Amino acid sequence: MQNNLPSRLKILRSTPLYKGGRLLIDVGCATGYFEVQLASKYQKIIAFCPHEGEIKTAKKATIGLKNVEVSLNTFGSYNFKDAKADMVYLGNCIHYIFIEYKGWSFMEKLLSISEDYLIIEYPYDINLEESDMIVLKNNLISKGLYKLFTKKEMLKYLLPNFTLAQTLKSVSKTREIIVLRRAK
Repeated sequence: MQNNLPSRLKILRSTPLYKGGRLLIDVGCATGYFEVQLASKYQKIIAFCPHEGEIKTAKKATIGLKNVEVSLNTFGSYNFKDAKADMVYLGNCIHYIFIEYKGWSFMEKLLSISEDYLIIEYPYDINLEESDMIVLKNNLISKGLYKLFTKKEMLKYLLPNFTLAQTLKSVSKTREIIVLRRAK
């Protein structure tokens, strides 16, 4: 998906992510592309990813951006301390967190850091015969998690705390972007 990052950003420009704010937490930041593009819009950006090669690239890309903190971490290992973000972005990584936690138990941690907006790009139909969906589906089946990984289950945890603000098509035919706003 790295080659379509400009197209993803173009789609995300119509969301609150692109408007900026106080604190953006980018879970699964990969190569730091969004950090470079959004650094001037946020007072602070916390970005992390569990892939060492991508973090090395992200750190190089964000050199000189004093408001951007990039680290090698998983969602489960990152110490958020008392971080409260007005924007949390999970760009095409929720399935990795789901597998890391063996289910939706990470939602409590996700809810505790998200004060205003939560944007999730996720695989909306793992029954599609696309190669990335077959890999994900087989991974979920092998771990006994396949039946739990659904949009309905995800929203069951989120909608008591958020309202659905937008649903957007991603540049991938296997992904969808949902924008949630904290219920006031």
